[in-house]
Amino acid sequence: MKKISFTVIIVALVDILFFFPILWFIGAILSGINFVGVYALGMDISYKNAPENTAFVDILLEEGCHNFKDFTATPKRYAKDGSFELLNIDGDSGIARLNSDGLVSAASHYGTLRVNEDGSVYLGSDTGTLPIPNYMREDIRFKAAYVDENGNVLKIIEPGKQRYNGMDCFTLTADGDSLVLGYPGRPEWFERLMYGVLFVIEVCALAGLIVSIILAIVMSVLRKRRKV
Repeated sequence: MKKISFTVIIVALVDILFFFPILWFIGAILSGINFVGVYALGMDISYKNAPENTAFVDILLEEGCHNFKDFTATPKRYAKDGSFELLNIDGDSGIARLNSDGLVSAASHYGTLRVNEDGSVYLGSDTGTLPIPNYMREDIRFKAAYVDENGNVLKIIEPGKQRYNGMDCFTLTADGDSLVLGYPGRPEWFERLMYGVLFVIEVCALAGLIVSIILAIVMSVLRKRRKV
């Protein structure tokens, strides 16, 4: 019986202490962040092929959400050494007063904009969260605007594509007239598939454990009968 007990303990430890947590850990990595419950606290914005004199790109979101302010803060342009200058933008600027079919400047009414020397832009939430749904919706309305350093709107880009970016933050990519809003993580169907596969594997692992125990018992009984 010592051999049986030893076999059962080893198999159980391998299954419970190693196999189960390792599989779920791998699954969490592969599935990415669960977009349900992920809120837009900030957004990385990049652009190219923009109109001349473009200082940054701003995303236009629904007006009147609970975090809406008349004007949040003047965008800052940062140098590599960490120093910054304020752009010539206030509540009376074109971007701050813009209303395009009920969509307004997120930088002027919901967040704080940081323009980096390399041209990248970061929009941080200034009032809690940016009013972007935390799940994929076909009817989400958003646009973007190319803006100069004085707050003049150079061009408005109509609604673009939505996709999951596999990263841990929201992203906005503007390329001429092309616009893509990226959501953190991976699609819900991928996540469900991944956990479904892991569940099946774990069931098979448990079945293997049960079979191992039964075989160990059977082998022990057979050995005892041979000795008799």
